[in-house]
Amino acid sequence: MITSLVLLTVACAVAAEERQHSFVLGMDHVMVGVSNLDSATATMENLGFAFKEGRQHDNGILNRHIKFRDGTEVEFLSITAAKDNLAEEYQRSIDQGNGPVFAGLYSPHLELTAERLDSRNVEHFASRSMITFPATSGHRHLFIGTRNLSPTDSANHFDHANGAVRFRGVWIACGDCTAELELMDHLGIFVVGREVTHPKRQAAMAAVLPEGELLYFPEEQQIIPSHPIIGLSLEVDNLDSTRAYLERHSLSAAESDGTLLLSPDHTPGFWLEFRPN
Repeated sequence: MITSLVLLTVACAVAAEERQHSFVLGMDHVMVGVSNLDSATATMENLGFAFKEGRQHDNGILNRHIKFRDGTEVEFLSITAAKDNLAEEYQRSIDQGNGPVFAGLYSPHLELTAERLDSRNVEHFASRSMITFPATSGHRHLFIGTRNLSPTDSANHFDHANGAVRFRGVWIACGDCTAELELMDHLGIFVVGREVTHPKRQAAMAAVLPEGELLYFPEEQQIIPSHPIIGLSLEVDNLDSTRAYLERHSLSAAESDGTLLLSPDHTPGFWLEFRPN
């Protein structure tokens, strides 16, 4: 799988002058579907996160947010009663197990990004605030947004006891990543081979963003079959302080290459990496 990804990155390379302009700068936010929102909130609070209360949406989505000052966030949601196609999609995912459902890339120029996708004949749906992809695209789990700093955000929403300051990336396990890596190419994002040590030492592919990355792993590392997003990566101010917080709360984190890693046993269904900024 990794060999085929390497060949694809070579085959779909574009001219260097095009590569100098990436339409995506970093991550936007990630949506984590859970069967019990209160239980998931308690789990993440024990890991040192502060929450901003969400609301009950008309389509049946009930949510809460882990917010960061740069506009990135981790959103947790459950479904009270699905009343539209999106809520039904979340409910189907949650019925299979807790975990990330969608991950957003950040583009400061959404209209230009949509025009770029049009010029490359990439099927997508564009609104004023978001670009999404059809289920047949091979990357339905991704979207492109503009981040969401709200006037109701306050300092305490960003004050995480574990020292987390930014949502920087996701881990994706896919069988055939061709369509998704082609999307990265269309967006002007470099994809490179890399040896990683989390969740085990292995070869992986990295879509490198100015403010983060997406890491690609073999399909067999999916936590739940057909759920491609397996991990979240967060930046922290001081890794020693994060380690100390986790130790005080009897949380066992693996450590390698200057990062800390919590297994899905400690979270609502995903690997959680803490990386120094």
